[in-house]
Amino acid sequence: MPSIEFTVLLIEPEESKSDQLRDTLTYGAMRSNVYRVSSHPEALAFLHRDGSMAAAPRPDAIVMSSSLSRADVATFEKALSSEPGLRKIPVIKLLAAPAQKKHACHHRSQAA
Repeated sequence: MPSIEFTVLLIEPEESKSDQLRDTLTYGAMRSNVYRVSSHPEALAFLHRDGSMAAAPRPDAIVMSSSLSRADVATFEKALSSEPGLRKIPVIKLLAAPAQKKHACHHRSQAA
């Protein structure tokens, strides 16, 4: 089976989570070049190829972490949708699983 190669821009503030996501995105037949930024302003600089990101490739997809605030997500989505060249890039928003949140709350209540 031939491998599929694509470029992903990952917006993840936490480096430890980005390592896990990078492993997931490069698993099996998928060969991903994953570029990580930690905030939506950095993501926009990457997409606009501003400053130190002048050589940044155009991503095939953008993955947004569940760690980002709703305000950051909204600001980023508004900026993407206002630019015809960027609005064609698929955006994947990761969500925290409710079961995980419930499990974490349960552990916190037992620790008290």
